Amino acid sequence: MKMRGCQMKSLYVLLLSWCLIGCIRPEVRAPDPDAVSRAQALINQGVALLRTRQLENAHAVFSLALEVAEIPESLDGLGCVAFQRGDMNGAKQLFSATIRKFPEYSQAYANLAQLYEANGQGKFAAQYYKEALARDPKNYKARNNFGGYLYDNDYRDLARYELLKANAVAQEELIEDNLKIVR
Repeated sequence: MKMRGCQMKSLYVLLLSWCLIGCIRPEVRAPDPDAVSRAQALINQGVALLRTRQLENAHAVFSLALEVAEIPESLDGLGCVAFQRGDMNGAKQLFSATIRKFPEYSQAYANLAQLYEANGQGKFAAQYYKEALARDPKNYKARNNFGGYLYDNDYRDLARYELLKANAVAQEELIEDNLKIVR
């Protein structure tokens, strides 16, 4: 069966239209503020469970938070659970997934830095601490941990400077204790 030129053009336009529809980016919706608030409350609960090493409960709470609203703290929290369990590969995958999905969320970079530091990979740890602080200079937790890393690697003056900056953002007992050590 032979097609006429007009029919061929119509078929070509139709096929091209179908292909182009696949290239249209789906609308990205902002998370529902109420869902984010509920997820954040769950994350706070998960952090408290992490601090008391109730890892199974923390995992469940962070997983639920991720279902309620896809925000970086929930995925990152699951990485922290894996890290505390000693599952370094799982933690690395979760922190990396957080970074891919939420590239501006600085704490995932800091957590990945801690993982590399714990694995004796100081070069990568330093890079990720710097990346975390470049994305959020007020991330005092990352700055405190970077100060500890610098101190452990005999960069005492730089360590003190980082800890002073962390202390300028948040006067927390841990930062104060670390400052006493480096003085």
